[in-house]
Amino acid sequence: MDGLEPFVEESTEPKPRIQSAVRTVQLLLSISESSNGLKAKEIMEMLKLSRQVTYHLIHTLHTTGIIRKNENSRYVLGLAAVSIAEGFRRQLAPPEHLARRVRTIVAATGETAHAGGWVGEEIVALATARGESPVGAAQIPEGFSGHAHARATGKLLLAYADKRLRETYLSHHPLIPRTSNTIIDYDKLQEDLELIRTRGYAVDNKEVFQTICCVGAPVRDPQGNIAAAISFADSARNYGGSWQDDVAGQLIALFPLLFVKWTITTVMLSFILFRFFDIVKTYPARRLEALKSGFGIMCDDLIAGLYAAVITAIIVAVF
Repeated sequence: MDGLEPFVEESTEPKPRIQSAVRTVQLLLSISESSNGLKAKEIMEMLKLSRQVTYHLIHTLHTTGIIRKNENSRYVLGLAAVSIAEGFRRQLAPPEHLARRVRTIVAATGETAHAGGWVGEEIVALATARGESPVGAAQIPEGFSGHAHARATGKLLLAYADKRLRETYLSHHPLIPRTSNTIIDYDKLQEDLELIRTRGYAVDNKEVFQTICCVGAPVRDPQGNIAAAISFADSARNYGGSWQDDVAGQLIALFPLLFVKWTITTVMLSFILFRFFDIVKTYPARRLEALKSGFGIMCDDLIAGLYAAVITAIIVAVF
C-alpha cells in the first residue's frame, strides 16, 4: 500500500531476557538484604513471582554458587558471591589520604568515623573506622548508600552538590523517616542544606539513630572543591537535653577559623578542644554550671567554647 511499511506500535513491556535479568538481580538483592536468608516462598511473595519462575531463578543461581541453601533451608549468599564482594571493595577503595584522615579522627576522639562521597549519582560510604566507644556498634559498612538526607556526611554532600545532581538524587530517594528527628519535609531539608552551606559543616541530630549524634565536615581537593565529607559520631547521652548549648559552644570554638584557610584538621582540633574544656570545667565554668534553670549549663558550654577558640587561634597562628 503506497510502498509504505505498515505501522507497528512498539511494546513498552520489557523483553523476556531483560525481565529475567532484572528478576535475578532483585532476587540477589533481596537475599543479601535479609538478616538470615530467605525461603523460596518468601522470595516468591516478596518479588511477586510465580512458583515456576521463582524455582527456575533459584536453581540457576544455586548452580552457579552465587546462592546456597543453609541448614535451615533458607537461601543465603554462596561462596561465589565473595569474588563480587571483594571486587566491589577493591574498585571502591578510597584514596589513602581519605582513609588516613578517618583513622586520625578515630585515634584522636575514640569515636567511630567515616567518609562519604559521590559515586555516580549516589552518596556512598567510602571509608569507615570503628572507635572504642559503644557508638562503634552503629558503624556503617563501606559501600553503604542509604539515608543520605539524614546523615551528616550525606547532607553536607547534598548541600554542596550542584542543583541538578542534588535534585536528581532527591527525586530518586524519598525522605524516609529513620527517627522522629529525621527531616522528611522537602522545604525544611532545603533550609537545612542552606544552613550547612552558611556555617560550613553538617549535623545529624539523632536523625538516623535516636541515641547517636554526628558532625560532618567537608574534605576539599587542591582546587578547593568538595571532594568528600567526613564525620564522627558521639552518643546522644553526652549531649542530654542541652544539644543546642553544645552546638553554640562548638560554634564559638570554630569562630577563629572564619579568618583563616581552615582544614579538616583544624576543624577537628576545635571540636576536640571544646570537648576537653567541656569535661575539665575550666574556671569559671564549674561555678556557672551550678546556676539554676539550665542557664548554668549553657554558660558552661559557652565558656568551654571560648577557651577552645582561644587555643585554636593560638595554634593556627603559630603553626
